[in-house]
Amino acid sequence: MGLQNRVGIKEEFPVKSPFPVGPPVTLISVERNPTEDGIGNTFTFNFTKNIPEVTYSASVNNKEIDPGLEVEGSDGVTSISFTCTEDYRPGMYLYVTFQNTSQNSMLSLELEYSPDFAAMEDEFTVPSLDILHSGDLVYRAGRDAKVKVISSYGINGMSDVNYFLDVVTLSEDGRYISTRDEHWISLVERKPYLKNQESLFRISTSRHHASGFFFAAVTFEDARYEALVRKLTVQRAVVLRPSDQAGPYPLDYVTFPDMSRSDSSDNFKTTERCTTGSNCSMRCSAVGSVTDLQVYQLHDESEQWAPVLDAIVSDGDYSRTARWTVSPTEDTPDTKFRCTALGATNNNVSLDLEVTVISQEFFIDGNRSSIHLEEDENQPTADQLVVNCTIVGRPVINAYVMLLFDIYSPSASYLYHIYGQEIPADVIPISPGESVATVTVDYNPTITPYEGFLGVRCVARSIQYRFTEIEIPWSAPSVEGQG
Repeated sequence: MGLQNRVGIKEEFPVKSPFPVGPPVTLISVERNPTEDGIGNTFTFNFTKNIPEVTYSASVNNKEIDPGLEVEGSDGVTSISFTCTEDYRPGMYLYVTFQNTSQNSMLSLELEYSPDFAAMEDEFTVPSLDILHSGDLVYRAGRDAKVKVISSYGINGMSDVNYFLDVVTLSEDGRYISTRDEHWISLVERKPYLKNQESLFRISTSRHHASGFFFAAVTFEDARYEALVRKLTVQRAVVLRPSDQAGPYPLDYVTFPDMSRSDSSDNFKTTERCTTGSNCSMRCSAVGSVTDLQVYQLHDESEQWAPVLDAIVSDGDYSRTARWTVSPTEDTPDTKFRCTALGATNNNVSLDLEVTVISQEFFIDGNRSSIHLEEDENQPTADQLVVNCTIVGRPVINAYVMLLFDIYSPSASYLYHIYGQEIPADVIPISPGESVATVTVDYNPTITPYEGFLGVRCVARSIQYRFTEIEIPWSAPSVEGQG
């Protein structure tokens, strides 16, 4: 490793860590298999637990597919398996995290997502990392905190030790601010050893009165083309707090981390998506001095919040997490939930979670779409062209109509099909899973037939790159029909 001939190098670091060295689980193998429909992957993880209580979570490109479940079983080999049905796009990865309930020990993996090829790995390069500190990292007012970390060397695919703070500070106007920062940390000294290195860090708590967590992490990146596990990260954390405070958070601090505030209130807000016919796991997690966490659902009929009876609340060392399941059908409307966290000083904060239901089908029903003329209420002698397109499926992000004409070019002796400009449509819901896109145009093709009006193209767009379109031909009404 280029350091073995230096004077003073020892075989190993002599200080015993107060925490178990290593990640919360030991990986045995990881498998990836394409789903039968060819659009997703089933991943299986086999491992042994190094600590009694371990939770895991999984996401694909920031979309959570498994919201942090406890790993069952304690002895021998444990297996978990889940299926990802996201449509494949280049650059998609699966992210899986194992951690303990205190969140001071974590192992995360970045895996190649491929619906075409099966893969398996049973050999892993796991970085070594440990924080050499017993108990909380406590500092006195006006003084800096110091902490030692022992880690792998940053060579041969291994990153150097990364570090950051996830802390709470008090602003001048008396509001708590959650901050994730690495600039308050400086490297004081680094000592090389045969198999690892010791780093001494200083945290500038003399200038920043903060409390929360100090994190350190090391990542191994496998650059091989055939690698299934692209990155493997070991992360450790220790509580950082002032001497006059118990725990990582002030007594009157309660929040939902990583959530944005609502524009209309002090509540937090977030959104989730769930496809009809599926079971979607929902979760909300509050941190701080949380004494209780409650989940409610808004019922449209009564406009009242009712408790979610199947919500399961679990306690972490400094947090509470609620989990429940949503199973929408085609008739299920979009749903709003509210998580309310109660604090130790009788303060509370809420998170509004809106669930957008996604239909399996999305198309425009030509049999229920039409073009017709209506009398203009403002000009009784004039008519307007009205286009109605019935959209089956949801959600509808927007819809528009384009008029289609036949234009003859004498110079080219050619008949051109030309679409007019996009005319935004009003989308009117008629049921949870159906809507009508309607457009009214000041145009009467029976008066100006020379324009060569053929009909319209109706286009509707949804999420997840879905859109649908049809052409509706124009048939001139009879004389009786024109009134």
